Amino acid sequence: MIRRVVTAGLKALLLVPFVSMAAEKVESLRRLLAPIQCQVRGFHSGGSELVDFASTDIAVCTFERANSLINFCVESEPSLCAAIGIVVCDEVHMVGDDHRGAVVELLLAKTLMLPHCSSLQIVAMSATLASPKPLAEWLNGAAHFTAEHRPVPLTEFIKQGPIIYDRDKKEVRRLRPVVKSRDPDLLVPLVAEAREAGGATLIFCASRRAAENCAQLLSEIAPAGVSSVQTDAVDKQLKHLMRQGVAYYHAGLTAAERQTVEAAFRASQISVLTTTPALAAGVNLPCRRVIFRSPKIGTSAIGAVAYAQMSGRAGRAGIDEYGESFIMASNNAEMRLIQTLLSAEIGDISSQLRAPEAMARALLEAAGVGLVKVVSDIEKFIRRTLLGSLVAEQELFATTKRALAQLQ
Repeated sequence: MIRRVVTAGLKALLLVPFVSMAAEKVESLRRLLAPIQCQVRGFHSGGSELVDFASTDIAVCTFERANSLINFCVESEPSLCAAIGIVVCDEVHMVGDDHRGAVVELLLAKTLMLPHCSSLQIVAMSATLASPKPLAEWLNGAAHFTAEHRPVPLTEFIKQGPIIYDRDKKEVRRLRPVVKSRDPDLLVPLVAEAREAGGATLIFCASRRAAENCAQLLSEIAPAGVSSVQTDAVDKQLKHLMRQGVAYYHAGLTAAERQTVEAAFRASQISVLTTTPALAAGVNLPCRRVIFRSPKIGTSAIGAVAYAQMSGRAGRAGIDEYGESFIMASNNAEMRLIQTLLSAEIGDISSQLRAPEAMARALLEAAGVGLVKVVSDIEKFIRRTLLGSLVAEQELFATTKRALAQLQ
Protein backbone atom coordinates (compact mmCIF):
# COMPACT_ATOMS: atom_id res chain seq x y z
CA MET A 1 0.00 0.00 0.00
CA ILE A 2 2.71 2.45 0.99
CA ARG A 3 4.79 1.60 -2.09
CA ARG A 4 1.79 2.23 -4.32
CA VAL A 5 1.24 5.64 -2.74
CA VAL A 6 4.91 6.67 -2.77
CA THR A 7 6.01 5.34 -6.16
CA ALA A 8 2.86 5.93 -8.21
CA GLY A 9 1.68 9.09 -6.44
CA LEU A 10 -1.79 7.63 -6.01
CA LYS A 11 -4.18 7.61 -3.04
CA ALA A 12 -4.90 4.66 -0.80
CA LEU A 13 -8.00 3.67 1.13
CA LEU A 14 -7.47 1.47 4.19
CA LEU A 15 -10.80 0.07 5.37
CA VAL A 16 -11.31 -1.23 8.91
CA PRO A 17 -14.46 -2.13 10.85
CA PHE A 18 -14.19 0.10 13.91
CA VAL A 19 -13.34 3.65 14.93
CA SER A 20 -10.81 2.44 17.52
CA MET A 21 -8.96 0.44 14.87
CA ALA A 22 -9.03 3.38 12.44
CA ALA A 23 -7.63 5.77 15.05
CA GLU A 24 -4.86 3.32 15.94
CA LYS A 25 -3.91 2.83 12.28
CA VAL A 26 -3.82 6.58 11.66
CA GLU A 27 -1.50 7.09 14.61
CA SER A 28 0.90 4.29 13.63
CA LEU A 29 0.99 5.28 9.93
CA ARG A 30 1.62 8.92 10.76
CA ARG A 31 4.61 7.97 12.89
CA LEU A 32 5.96 5.65 10.21
CA LEU A 33 5.52 8.06 7.29
CA ALA A 34 6.38 11.36 9.00
CA PRO A 35 9.88 11.50 7.40
CA ILE A 36 8.40 11.51 3.89
CA GLN A 37 5.53 13.88 4.71
CA CYS A 38 2.83 11.47 3.61
CA GLN A 39 -0.59 12.83 4.58
CA VAL A 40 -2.56 10.25 6.57
CA ARG A 41 -6.10 11.07 7.70
CA GLY A 42 -8.82 9.19 9.53
CA PHE A 43 -12.31 9.18 8.03
CA HIS A 44 -14.64 7.92 10.72
CA SER A 45 -17.00 9.26 13.37
CA GLY A 46 -15.36 12.42 14.63
CA GLY A 47 -12.68 12.22 11.92
CA SER A 48 -11.91 14.27 8.82
CA GLU A 49 -14.51 15.73 6.47
CA LEU A 50 -15.00 14.15 3.04
CA VAL A 51 -13.65 17.26 1.29
CA ASP A 52 -10.30 16.64 3.02
CA PHE A 53 -9.78 13.57 0.84
CA ALA A 54 -8.38 15.76 -1.96
CA SER A 55 -5.29 16.52 0.13
CA THR A 56 -4.98 13.04 1.64
CA ASP A 57 -2.52 10.34 0.59
CA ILE A 58 -3.78 7.52 2.80
CA ALA A 59 -7.36 7.58 4.06
CA VAL A 60 -8.07 5.22 6.96
CA CYS A 61 -11.83 4.67 7.01
CA THR A 62 -14.49 2.70 8.77
CA PHE A 63 -16.65 0.76 6.33
CA GLU A 64 -19.58 3.16 6.51
CA ARG A 65 -17.39 6.23 6.12
CA ALA A 66 -15.55 4.66 3.18
CA ASN A 67 -18.90 4.02 1.54
CA SER A 68 -19.75 7.72 1.93
CA LEU A 69 -16.31 8.67 0.60
CA ILE A 70 -16.76 6.59 -2.55
CA ASN A 71 -20.21 8.16 -3.03
CA PHE A 72 -18.68 11.62 -2.65
CA CYS A 73 -15.97 10.92 -5.21
CA VAL A 74 -18.28 9.31 -7.78
CA GLU A 75 -20.98 11.96 -7.48
CA SER A 76 -19.03 15.18 -6.86
CA GLU A 77 -15.32 14.65 -7.56
CA PRO A 78 -14.78 12.08 -10.36
CA SER A 79 -11.13 13.11 -10.66
CA LEU A 80 -10.56 11.82 -7.12
CA CYS A 81 -11.82 8.38 -8.18
CA ALA A 82 -9.05 8.16 -10.75
CA ALA A 83 -6.53 9.15 -8.08
CA ILE A 84 -7.32 6.06 -5.97
CA GLY A 85 -4.61 3.50 -6.66
CA ILE A 86 -5.25 0.89 -4.00
CA VAL A 87 -8.04 -0.17 -1.64
CA VAL A 88 -7.09 -2.37 1.32
CA CYS A 89 -9.99 -3.98 3.17
CA ASP A 90 -9.10 -5.48 6.54
CA GLU A 91 -11.44 -7.98 8.23
CA VAL A 92 -13.16 -8.60 4.88
CA HIS A 93 -15.03 -11.58 6.37
CA MET A 94 -17.44 -8.96 7.73
CA VAL A 95 -19.02 -8.86 4.30
CA GLY A 96 -21.02 -11.80 5.66
CA ASP A 97 -22.06 -9.99 8.85
CA ASP A 98 -25.82 -9.81 9.40
CA HIS A 99 -25.74 -6.13 10.35
CA ARG A 100 -22.90 -4.52 8.39
CA GLY A 101 -22.20 -6.99 5.61
CA ALA A 102 -24.46 -5.27 3.09
CA VAL A 103 -22.52 -2.01 3.47
CA VAL A 104 -19.19 -3.77 2.92
CA GLU A 105 -20.53 -5.54 -0.16
CA LEU A 106 -22.05 -2.35 -1.55
CA LEU A 107 -18.83 -0.44 -0.94
CA LEU A 108 -16.67 -3.00 -2.76
CA ALA A 109 -19.22 -3.46 -5.57
CA LYS A 110 -19.12 0.28 -6.26
CA THR A 111 -15.34 0.19 -6.16
CA LEU A 112 -15.39 -2.57 -8.79
CA MET A 113 -17.53 -0.30 -10.99
CA LEU A 114 -15.11 2.63 -10.98
CA PRO A 115 -14.00 3.48 -14.53
CA HIS A 116 -10.34 2.68 -13.82
CA CYS A 117 -11.04 -0.50 -11.85
CA SER A 118 -8.83 -2.59 -14.15
CA SER A 119 -5.77 -0.70 -12.88
CA LEU A 120 -7.01 -0.34 -9.30
CA GLN A 121 -5.43 -2.72 -6.82
CA ILE A 122 -7.76 -4.28 -4.24
CA VAL A 123 -6.30 -6.16 -1.26
CA ALA A 124 -8.70 -8.02 1.05
CA MET A 125 -7.49 -9.57 4.31
CA SER A 126 -8.98 -11.80 6.98
CA ALA A 127 -7.84 -14.31 9.56
CA THR A 128 -11.23 -16.05 9.69
CA LEU A 129 -12.28 -17.15 6.21
CA ALA A 130 -13.21 -20.74 5.40
CA SER A 131 -11.88 -20.24 1.88
CA PRO A 132 -10.68 -17.10 0.09
CA LYS A 133 -11.62 -18.46 -3.35
CA PRO A 134 -15.21 -17.09 -3.56
CA LEU A 135 -14.04 -13.61 -2.55
CA ALA A 136 -11.08 -13.77 -4.94
CA GLU A 137 -13.39 -14.67 -7.83
CA TRP A 138 -15.67 -11.76 -6.95
CA LEU A 139 -12.79 -9.28 -6.78
CA ASN A 140 -11.95 -9.56 -10.47
CA GLY A 141 -10.38 -12.99 -10.15
CA ALA A 142 -7.78 -11.80 -7.66
CA ALA A 143 -4.85 -13.97 -6.68
CA HIS A 144 -5.36 -15.43 -3.23
CA PHE A 145 -2.85 -16.46 -0.61
CA THR A 146 -3.35 -18.44 2.57
CA ALA A 147 -1.04 -19.06 5.49
CA GLU A 148 -1.64 -21.60 8.24
CA HIS A 149 1.38 -20.47 10.25
CA ARG A 150 0.70 -18.34 13.31
CA PRO A 151 3.86 -16.42 14.31
CA VAL A 152 2.96 -16.70 18.00
CA PRO A 153 1.50 -20.07 19.06
CA LEU A 154 -1.96 -20.04 20.66
CA THR A 155 -2.96 -22.81 23.07
CA GLU A 156 -6.65 -23.29 23.83
CA PHE A 157 -7.97 -24.61 27.13
CA ILE A 158 -11.34 -25.43 28.68
CA LYS A 159 -12.04 -24.92 32.38
CA GLN A 160 -14.80 -26.64 34.31
CA GLY A 161 -14.70 -26.41 38.08
CA PRO A 162 -11.04 -26.53 39.17
CA ILE A 163 -9.96 -28.68 36.20
CA ILE A 164 -8.16 -27.30 33.15
CA TYR A 165 -8.56 -29.41 30.00
CA ASP A 166 -6.97 -29.12 26.59
CA ARG A 167 -9.27 -28.72 23.59
CA ASP A 168 -9.55 -32.54 23.33
CA LYS A 169 -10.82 -32.64 26.94
CA LYS A 170 -7.73 -34.23 28.37
CA GLU A 171 -7.00 -33.01 31.88
CA VAL A 172 -3.96 -30.71 32.03
CA ARG A 173 -3.92 -29.54 35.66
CA ARG A 174 -6.07 -28.29 38.53
CA LEU A 175 -6.46 -24.80 39.95
CA ARG A 176 -6.23 -23.97 43.62
CA PRO A 177 -8.81 -21.49 44.93
CA VAL A 178 -7.69 -18.17 46.41
CA VAL A 179 -10.96 -16.98 47.96
CA LYS A 180 -13.46 -19.68 47.06
CA SER A 181 -16.45 -18.00 48.72
CA ARG A 182 -16.15 -14.92 46.49
CA ASP A 183 -14.63 -16.61 43.44
CA PRO A 184 -16.50 -19.90 42.97
CA ASP A 185 -15.54 -20.28 39.30
CA LEU A 186 -11.82 -19.76 40.07
CA LEU A 187 -11.23 -16.78 37.82
CA VAL A 188 -8.68 -15.18 40.16
CA PRO A 189 -6.07 -17.99 39.88
CA LEU A 190 -6.20 -17.73 36.08
CA VAL A 191 -5.64 -13.97 36.24
CA ALA A 192 -2.92 -14.28 38.90
CA GLU A 193 -0.98 -16.82 36.82
CA ALA A 194 -0.77 -14.50 33.83
CA ARG A 195 0.09 -11.48 35.97
CA GLU A 196 2.88 -13.32 37.79
CA ALA A 197 4.33 -14.36 34.42
CA GLY A 198 4.31 -10.74 33.27
CA GLY A 199 1.39 -11.10 30.86
CA ALA A 200 -1.83 -9.15 30.37
CA THR A 201 -5.31 -10.71 30.48
CA LEU A 202 -8.43 -9.87 28.49
CA ILE A 203 -11.68 -11.22 29.99
CA PHE A 204 -14.88 -11.46 27.95
CA CYS A 205 -18.07 -11.14 30.02
CA ALA A 206 -21.70 -11.54 28.97
CA SER A 207 -22.80 -7.93 29.56
CA ARG A 208 -21.58 -4.46 30.55
CA ARG A 209 -22.73 -4.98 34.11
CA ALA A 210 -20.97 -8.34 34.25
CA ALA A 211 -17.75 -6.71 32.98
CA GLU A 212 -17.95 -4.02 35.67
CA ASN A 213 -18.70 -6.54 38.42
CA CYS A 214 -15.86 -8.77 37.28
CA ALA A 215 -13.41 -5.85 37.33
CA GLN A 216 -14.61 -4.86 40.81
CA LEU A 217 -14.17 -8.41 42.11
CA LEU A 218 -10.62 -8.65 40.76
CA SER A 219 -9.69 -5.25 42.20
CA GLU A 220 -10.73 -6.44 45.65
CA ILE A 221 -9.37 -10.00 45.62
CA ALA A 222 -6.32 -9.61 43.37
CA PRO A 223 -5.26 -5.95 43.36
CA ALA A 224 -1.98 -4.95 41.72
CA GLY A 225 -1.53 -1.57 43.40
CA VAL A 226 -0.57 0.61 40.42
CA SER A 227 0.33 4.20 41.26
CA SER A 228 1.63 5.61 37.94
CA VAL A 229 -1.47 5.13 35.80
CA GLN A 230 -3.06 8.26 34.30
CA THR A 231 -6.75 8.46 35.26
CA ASP A 232 -7.68 12.13 34.71
CA ALA A 233 -10.27 11.39 32.01
CA VAL A 234 -12.20 8.62 33.80
CA ASP A 235 -14.90 8.59 36.46
CA LYS A 236 -14.37 7.81 40.14
CA GLN A 237 -15.22 4.10 39.94
CA LEU A 238 -12.95 3.42 36.97
CA LYS A 239 -10.17 5.51 38.49
CA HIS A 240 -10.22 3.34 41.63
CA LEU A 241 -10.13 0.14 39.57
CA MET A 242 -7.27 1.31 37.37
CA ARG A 243 -5.17 2.06 40.44
CA GLN A 244 -5.62 -1.62 41.34
CA GLY A 245 -4.32 -2.70 37.92
CA VAL A 246 -7.69 -3.60 36.40
CA ALA A 247 -10.32 -1.85 34.27
CA TYR A 248 -13.50 -2.53 32.34
CA TYR A 249 -14.00 -1.52 28.72
CA HIS A 250 -17.40 -1.40 27.04
CA ALA A 251 -19.65 0.74 24.85
CA GLY A 252 -20.89 2.71 27.87
CA LEU A 253 -17.57 4.51 28.28
CA THR A 254 -16.93 7.93 26.78
CA ALA A 255 -14.38 8.25 23.98
CA ALA A 256 -11.92 9.86 26.42
CA GLU A 257 -12.39 7.03 28.93
CA ARG A 258 -11.82 4.40 26.26
CA GLN A 259 -8.65 6.11 25.08
CA THR A 260 -7.37 6.36 28.65
CA VAL A 261 -8.03 2.67 29.34
CA GLU A 262 -6.52 1.60 26.00
CA ALA A 263 -3.36 3.64 26.62
CA ALA A 264 -2.94 2.25 30.14
CA PHE A 265 -3.42 -1.33 28.95
CA ARG A 266 -0.95 -0.97 26.08
CA ALA A 267 1.57 0.63 28.43
CA SER A 268 1.18 -2.33 30.85
CA GLN A 269 0.02 0.05 33.59
CA ILE A 270 -3.04 -2.15 33.98
CA SER A 271 -2.74 -5.87 33.36
CA VAL A 272 -6.39 -7.00 33.36
CA LEU A 273 -9.20 -5.73 31.16
CA THR A 274 -12.80 -6.94 31.29
CA THR A 275 -14.97 -6.35 28.24
CA THR A 276 -18.01 -7.63 26.33
CA PRO A 277 -18.25 -9.86 23.23
CA ALA A 278 -20.26 -7.09 21.55
CA LEU A 279 -17.13 -4.90 21.63
CA ALA A 280 -14.72 -7.74 20.93
CA ALA A 281 -13.97 -7.04 17.28
CA GLY A 282 -13.21 -3.43 18.03
CA VAL A 283 -10.83 -4.21 20.86
CA ASN A 284 -7.41 -4.27 19.22
CA LEU A 285 -5.58 -4.77 22.51
CA PRO A 286 -3.07 -7.64 22.42
CA CYS A 287 -2.62 -9.73 25.56
CA ARG A 288 -1.03 -12.95 26.81
CA ARG A 289 -4.23 -14.61 27.98
CA VAL A 290 -7.88 -14.43 26.90
CA ILE A 291 -10.59 -15.73 29.24
CA PHE A 292 -14.23 -16.35 28.28
CA ARG A 293 -16.49 -16.30 31.33
CA SER A 294 -19.12 -18.19 29.33
CA PRO A 295 -19.53 -19.86 25.92
CA LYS A 296 -22.57 -17.64 25.32
CA ILE A 297 -23.30 -14.08 24.27
CA GLY A 298 -26.52 -13.37 26.10
CA THR A 299 -28.65 -16.45 25.43
CA SER A 300 -26.91 -17.39 22.16
CA ALA A 301 -23.82 -19.54 21.77
CA ILE A 302 -20.63 -17.86 20.58
CA GLY A 303 -20.10 -18.57 16.87
CA ALA A 304 -16.95 -20.01 15.34
CA VAL A 305 -15.89 -16.74 13.68
CA ALA A 306 -16.48 -14.66 16.83
CA TYR A 307 -14.58 -17.17 18.94
CA ALA A 308 -11.63 -17.17 16.54
CA GLN A 309 -11.54 -13.37 16.53
CA MET A 310 -11.70 -13.08 20.32
CA SER A 311 -9.30 -15.88 21.20
CA GLY A 312 -6.92 -14.56 18.56
CA ARG A 313 -6.25 -11.48 20.71
CA ALA A 314 -3.93 -13.67 22.78
CA GLY A 315 -0.31 -13.84 21.71
CA ARG A 316 0.67 -11.10 19.27
CA ALA A 317 3.93 -11.03 17.31
CA GLY A 318 6.53 -8.73 18.78
CA ILE A 319 4.75 -8.59 22.14
CA ASP A 320 4.42 -12.13 23.52
CA GLU A 321 6.14 -15.43 22.83
CA TYR A 322 2.90 -17.39 23.27
CA GLY A 323 -0.82 -16.88 23.77
CA GLU A 324 -3.45 -18.77 25.76
CA SER A 325 -7.24 -18.82 25.72
CA PHE A 326 -9.48 -20.28 28.42
CA ILE A 327 -13.21 -20.80 27.97
CA MET A 328 -15.14 -21.52 31.15
CA ALA A 329 -17.98 -24.03 31.53
CA SER A 330 -20.23 -23.78 34.56
CA ASN A 331 -22.01 -27.10 33.91
CA ASN A 332 -22.01 -30.14 31.64
CA ALA A 333 -24.37 -28.50 29.14
CA GLU A 334 -21.92 -25.65 28.66
CA MET A 335 -19.06 -28.13 28.37
CA ARG A 336 -20.87 -29.83 25.48
CA LEU A 337 -21.50 -26.40 23.92
CA ILE A 338 -17.79 -25.58 24.15
CA GLN A 339 -16.74 -28.88 22.59
CA THR A 340 -19.13 -28.24 19.72
CA LEU A 341 -17.70 -24.73 19.31
CA LEU A 342 -14.08 -25.91 19.27
CA SER A 343 -14.82 -28.57 16.66
CA ALA A 344 -16.93 -26.28 14.46
CA GLU A 345 -15.62 -25.13 11.09
CA ILE A 346 -15.97 -21.56 9.90
CA GLY A 347 -18.74 -21.44 7.31
CA ASP A 348 -18.44 -20.22 3.73
CA ILE A 349 -18.93 -16.52 3.09
CA SER A 350 -22.44 -15.39 2.15
CA SER A 351 -24.01 -12.27 0.65
CA GLN A 352 -26.28 -10.07 2.71
CA LEU A 353 -27.82 -8.63 -0.48
CA ARG A 354 -29.83 -11.83 -0.81
CA ALA A 355 -32.49 -10.05 1.24
CA PRO A 356 -34.65 -7.91 -1.12
CA GLU A 357 -34.62 -5.03 1.40
CA ALA A 358 -30.82 -4.88 1.34
CA MET A 359 -30.70 -5.14 -2.46
CA ALA A 360 -33.28 -2.35 -2.74
CA ARG A 361 -31.10 -0.07 -0.63
CA ALA A 362 -28.04 -0.97 -2.72
CA LEU A 363 -29.84 -0.17 -5.96
CA LEU A 364 -31.11 3.13 -4.59
CA GLU A 365 -27.63 4.17 -3.49
CA ALA A 366 -26.05 3.15 -6.80
CA ALA A 367 -28.69 5.17 -8.66
CA GLY A 368 -28.27 8.12 -6.29
CA VAL A 369 -24.58 8.52 -7.13
CA GLY A 370 -25.04 7.93 -10.84
CA LEU A 371 -23.63 4.40 -11.19
CA VAL A 372 -27.07 3.17 -12.26
CA LYS A 373 -28.76 5.52 -14.75
CA VAL A 374 -30.68 3.27 -17.13
CA VAL A 375 -32.19 -0.20 -16.91
CA SER A 376 -29.14 -1.89 -18.48
CA ASP A 377 -26.98 -0.45 -15.67
CA ILE A 378 -28.95 -2.47 -13.11
CA GLU A 379 -27.69 -5.73 -14.56
CA LYS A 380 -24.11 -4.42 -14.67
CA PHE A 381 -24.34 -3.40 -11.03
CA ILE A 382 -25.87 -6.58 -9.62
CA ARG A 383 -23.30 -8.70 -11.44
CA ARG A 384 -20.59 -6.73 -9.61
CA THR A 385 -21.99 -7.67 -6.20
CA LEU A 386 -20.84 -10.67 -4.19
CA LEU A 387 -24.34 -12.06 -4.62
CA GLY A 388 -23.89 -11.87 -8.39
CA SER A 389 -20.68 -13.85 -8.05
CA LEU A 390 -22.10 -16.52 -5.75
CA VAL A 391 -25.55 -17.41 -7.05
CA ALA A 392 -27.05 -18.52 -10.34
CA GLU A 393 -28.39 -15.86 -12.69
CA GLN A 394 -31.98 -16.93 -12.08
CA GLU A 395 -31.74 -16.35 -8.33
CA LEU A 396 -29.88 -13.06 -8.83
CA PHE A 397 -32.54 -11.69 -11.17
CA ALA A 398 -35.37 -12.93 -8.91
CA THR A 399 -33.87 -11.13 -5.90
CA THR A 400 -33.41 -7.96 -7.95
CA LYS A 401 -36.99 -8.14 -9.23
CA ARG A 402 -38.32 -8.37 -5.67
CA ALA A 403 -36.11 -5.47 -4.63
CA LEU A 404 -37.33 -3.30 -7.50
CA ALA A 405 -40.93 -4.14 -6.61
CA GLN A 406 -40.32 -2.72 -3.12
CA LEU A 407 -39.12 0.53 -4.64
CA GLN A 408 -42.24 1.09 -6.75
